Amino acid sequence: MGEQQSYYLENEEYADFLEGWDAGFYAKYADTLCPDEPGGKALDVGCGVGQVVKRLMDAGHEAHGVEVSGPNIEKAKRMSDRCQLYDGRTLPFGDASFDSVGALTRTAEDNAYFFGAVDPAWGDANALLRHLSTLGPASLRFGVPRCAIWNDCQTDITSALQRALDDLEAHGWNRVSVDGALLDEAQRLYMTGGIAGAECRAFLERDLPGWLEILDPLVGARLAGAPGRDSERYADSVTERARLMARAERLFEGADLLVLPTAIITPPFVSDLQDLDRYVETNTAALRPTCPASMLGLCAVTLPVGLDEADMPVGLQLVAQAGHDEMLLAAALAVERALGTAEQQLGRPPYLAALSGPG
Repeated sequence: MGEQQSYYLENEEYADFLEGWDAGFYAKYADTLCPDEPGGKALDVGCGVGQVVKRLMDAGHEAHGVEVSGPNIEKAKRMSDRCQLYDGRTLPFGDASFDSVGALTRTAEDNAYFFGAVDPAWGDANALLRHLSTLGPASLRFGVPRCAIWNDCQTDITSALQRALDDLEAHGWNRVSVDGALLDEAQRLYMTGGIAGAECRAFLERDLPGWLEILDPLVGARLAGAPGRDSERYADSVTERARLMARAERLFEGADLLVLPTAIITPPFVSDLQDLDRYVETNTAALRPTCPASMLGLCAVTLPVGLDEADMPVGLQLVAQAGHDEMLLAAALAVERALGTAEQQLGRPPYLAALSGPG
């Protein structure tokens, strides 16, 4: 176990730091982890001091949490006696099953470890890590799509990404150019087809009644114009999405995975987004790089690879075919080992750096 991991295992100051976080920080993750059916069984791996477990319990679910840090779990048990300490290798539930399992991870290696621990096909995190580590970069071709996402990417972000791709080539990766027109088609459908708005509104009306009235006015205005799930527009868009998904394999005829920016603009200040037109423009730019993978049913992961001129993190998005999760995890692991983890590249966030511990 490395110095960094040991630092978190017994660090009471870090546990106090986590306990002081606003519960709203975890809201999106907790709501994503929420089982579909009332009373469902959920597991938060790496539950910290138990805020997510408590939120799920308050929503009426049977929530469990596991954690490797003694100080963290001591605080988590105040939230629920279903939070327990474990060894970080074997989940202490035997053959029990859960409706929903999630984890917030710091690195690609952590993500792969989590995948191996919970995937029934493996059930052994170390075995999966050994398997993924056998996939060398020389056996992978990463395709840079010719598409508007790359064309419209902010210059300084493109430069940071190109430096990362050059470094990967120096480590033996094979870079190829591929036709990305299908990505642009998928992005246009996402933005104009109304699928996301219709399904988001239906979800809120079904599972979170009353939320439409308390949404930020800018977000609420967008959802108010969303088509219904019983509308002709929604049905036509779903049909078009199926047609695009049927062509998705063609993206990978000359490459094993695709590389795209995670974001094409520097994130603006919230105070700059009070105008509806400015908000819509920024929101569209923020969604453009990642929505094609969602629309086409692909799997993707993003890794930090540098900073833009505003010192904001730049992410490299790796995209693989549907069902190729293990290959994608292997690629992410190889990229991280070649370029370094987020902390190795960017340093520790200032708020965390203020805590005592290894540099």
